[in-house]
Amino acid sequence: KGDAVGVFLPMSAECVIAMLAIVKIGGIFLPLFSGFGAAACASRLRDADAKALFTIDVCHRRGKISSIKPIADEAAAQVPTLRHLIVVRHSPIKPPMSSAEISSLHWNPVRDHSWHEILDHLPNPGNFRDQVFTESEKRRGGPAPTATPAKPVPAHPSGV
Repeated sequence: KGDAVGVFLPMSAECVIAMLAIVKIGGIFLPLFSGFGAAACASRLRDADAKALFTIDVCHRRGKISSIKPIADEAAAQVPTLRHLIVVRHSPIKPPMSSAEISSLHWNPVRDHSWHEILDHLPNPGNFRDQVFTESEKRRGGPAPTATPAKPVPAHPSGV
C-alpha cells in the first residue's frame, strides 16, 4: 500500500490489468511510455522510489520487433528501490527472433517474475476481500508520461 509501481508496457490488455491491479492493492500507478529509453524510465522510477516494474520481453513497434526487456533491465539497474520486474512473455513472435535477440533477453531469477506464472499461482483471482480501500483523495497515479525530456508534472488525486 502506497508503493509506486511502474508500468512499461505497450497498449495492451496486460497494461490495463496491471494498472487496475496496482490500484486495487493500494499502490501508486506509474505509467511509462513504451517508447522511452532506459535513462527516461530510470529517472521516473527513481523519482517515485518505485518498488516494482511491469514490462514485456518483446513487442511489435512500427512494424518491427522491439526488445523491451533489455531497456527495462538497464533502467532497473539504476533504481536501487526496484525489487521486482514482472515480465509479460511474448517471445518468440512471428517472424521468429534470431538466436542473438533471444539470448539478449537476460533473466534475473531473484528479481524477474513471469506474468503468466504469477497468474497460474493465484489462489482465487478476483477475490474482493483482498482489495485495499483508500480515501477518495488518495493518490493513485504517478507522474504523467511525457515524450519530452522535461520532468513530468505530478498527478493529482483521483477524487472529485
